[in-house]
Amino acid sequence: MHPKLSHLSKEEIGQLIQRFYNKEKLSDLITEFRIDTKTTMLNKLFPPTICETLYCPYCENINLISHYESRNSFNIKSAPLCPSCGHVTGEYCRCDNCRQYARLRAERKKDKQRSLILEKCSSIFIPPHEVQELSFEASVYLMALTRHSISEDFRFLFLFDKTQVKLAPTFDFIKQMQVSLKECGLISVSPESKIDCFTFNEEVTAITAYYPSEVQWELLPSFSAQEKKAYIAKLQEMIVSGNWPEHWQTECKVLWRALVLDECIEYLIYLLESRHFKEIEVGEKTKAAFDALLEEFSIAQIFNLSWQSVRDMVDSLTVKGIPHFQAVNVFTGTLLRKADRALAQGWIVKDARRDFNCPQSVVSSTLFNLFLKLGDSAWTTKVPGG
Repeated sequence: MHPKLSHLSKEEIGQLIQRFYNKEKLSDLITEFRIDTKTTMLNKLFPPTICETLYCPYCENINLISHYESRNSFNIKSAPLCPSCGHVTGEYCRCDNCRQYARLRAERKKDKQRSLILEKCSSIFIPPHEVQELSFEASVYLMALTRHSISEDFRFLFLFDKTQVKLAPTFDFIKQMQVSLKECGLISVSPESKIDCFTFNEEVTAITAYYPSEVQWELLPSFSAQEKKAYIAKLQEMIVSGNWPEHWQTECKVLWRALVLDECIEYLIYLLESRHFKEIEVGEKTKAAFDALLEEFSIAQIFNLSWQSVRDMVDSLTVKGIPHFQAVNVFTGTLLRKADRALAQGWIVKDARRDFNCPQSVVSSTLFNLFLKLGDSAWTTKVPGG
């Protein structure tokens, strides 16, 4: 009981509260009941209601109470709270105990997630192939990584990090590299990856997915640093000696074609972006067009035809008022017509020079310089098998 209400009986206090919420004039109530307070403070003097069936989850044997709110409030009484620690019922309580409990719960969840990540990384681990059993593309990708994005201690590699020197022509090609390297056991997801790189089910009992471009990748995780260096040195020795596995001969042509095709797409995207085209989507039709041109032309010649086609496409879009989202479609038709005419007329398409703003990727230089020993001549050489 507040001292300022001590002169009132229980019945009088009940009448006061009832008339207060019936919105009688506050100054009249204060005068009639002889209370020394301001009108704005009257409800603060009312005795709280003890919630007989509700107890504080943190304080032993302490009932929760409800205070009377102002009569302009939506509810007459406040949410039940603990008079000792200040805990309030409901999910939004910010008392010290609730905040401590939330921290402990978050720590337990984090520990559980870490345990699941470790379990997941162990379950998807693939032992590395012997050097001579590696696919050609995986060998090229591994050597490219040694020239681009392996950490100094040979532990981690940074496939998807954006650097000044491009690892591969396009993001899709890097994803292809990740799959190939993982299948050969050369890389594996690190259990030290950030938790938010994974998604968990609602009960946090299993990992439902992870983001390959976000997780941390480890190089040959079951090897020591010395074993990793020896593995890479053995692969380098096999490459330089020319004593290649038989399956490399066929796989080499496949990778050569796939890489050059991706470089054509990369150059097209560069040409369009440099002309302020946005949301560029290169579909199967354009890829098929480039693939067909690889049967007849070198990449240097295709770059020349692409530059001419983009130039003519921009003029066509401007003159005819064709919307920009049709740019790639117009480009593909223009490119094929130029190529058809050059072949029909027996023209020799000049070689373009590689644009300094669209430089050769590390994978490309590794394939053509380290493996094929073609150097700059790869630029003007047709893909074999065409």
